[in-house]
Amino acid sequence: MLSPEEFRTDMSATVVEAVVCVTGEIDLETSPVLHLTLLEALAGHPRHLEVDFTHVTFCDCSGLSILLRARAAAQAAGSSFTLVHVDAPSVIRLLDLTGTGPLLGLAPGSKPARTGPVFPAQPQHDGSPQRIDRTRSRPAGTRTAPDRSRHPLS
Repeated sequence: MLSPEEFRTDMSATVVEAVVCVTGEIDLETSPVLHLTLLEALAGHPRHLEVDFTHVTFCDCSGLSILLRARAAAQAAGSSFTLVHVDAPSVIRLLDLTGTGPLLGLAPGSKPARTGPVFPAQPQHDGSPQRIDRTRSRPAGTRTAPDRSRHPLS
């Protein structure tokens, strides 16, 4: 695991394209560095901004937020935005679960998202597949009051 001191961003830019290569873990402590680098890359008004995650080992929601804000800033400036070479399983999972991979323009060369649904299909009583809804623990149409006696915040 890299320490925050080992996290780094490298940028190369031309009039046409800016490429930001990221190394290490992107989290609450390191995401401001990524944010500043992406802003610097966009300051040159490139037609395309590419963010290379070849050497990224982890990205949390603060890093994802920075990427989405950079994408929005690029679009507002008339630039395209692409995230490439996403190899870390935890980053692939983050993008899968949030559905943000396509928004970030995952390009060829990135690991594809898994092909199945987030939750595996389970057979119904009649044997046909059914997608599991993890947000509801009771059958549709039934409702019970939550047991607040065991809740630590009540």
